[in-house]
Amino acid sequence: MLARGSLILVNKVAYQNLISIIMAIVKFGSIVTGGSGSLGGHTIQNSRSGYLLRNKPLPKKSRTQAQYLIRSSGHSLWLKYQFDALQKGAPFMSNPSVYPGPYLGNELIKNGTFDNWDYWSSPGYWTVSGGKAHFDALGTGKIIQALSLPINTNFQLSFDISNCPSTGLINFYFYNVGGLWKVPYRGAQVISNGSYIWNVESFYNSTNFYIYAYSNYDPFDLDNLSLRQIYS
Repeated sequence: MLARGSLILVNKVAYQNLISIIMAIVKFGSIVTGGSGSLGGHTIQNSRSGYLLRNKPLPKKSRTQAQYLIRSSGHSLWLKYQFDALQKGAPFMSNPSVYPGPYLGNELIKNGTFDNWDYWSSPGYWTVSGGKAHFDALGTGKIIQALSLPINTNFQLSFDISNCPSTGLINFYFYNVGGLWKVPYRGAQVISNGSYIWNVESFYNSTNFYIYAYSNYDPFDLDNLSLRQIYS
């Protein structure tokens, strides 16, 4: 049986541990909710130029129990490695002990909603109006955007097709070389009205993003074009 004084001491220790856990949660929560903050030996700062990872050593004279808890629980190490994922567009995870699985990086296509001609060009048979890119099928034509893509890299490609009477033919292409993606999406693909999500792998180091459509198939509208790298 514990003496009264011993019980008070135990309660005091439990209270201090509880406060330490709460302080650790508060300190970690600033990162999850605000996009910046610090954990143990590292700090992430959200600035105009993007996220910055800075070393932040524990103070020599005023190390709190919360700081010790954060350091000992591995959150600081998690944050250090998670910074690389953050730079690629991954969100912070609510549980810092769980490393994120496959996730999508930042959007690579500019003006994929085709609000206007910004970032796009075409020598013919394509027009942009009403928030869509329209292929008239009067001749084989392409629409182009300058975009560098590394070889042997996985991406998620998504887009919407509408106003197609039956079937169209689309080809994502690297000019003067060939189809941009590996099998099964290499070369021209038959499409019809609907939404498409393809997991593709790049076949070349691309510097321009070409979308070909062909006159021996129907006209169609293209919209909501998106390309994001898949990270694992």
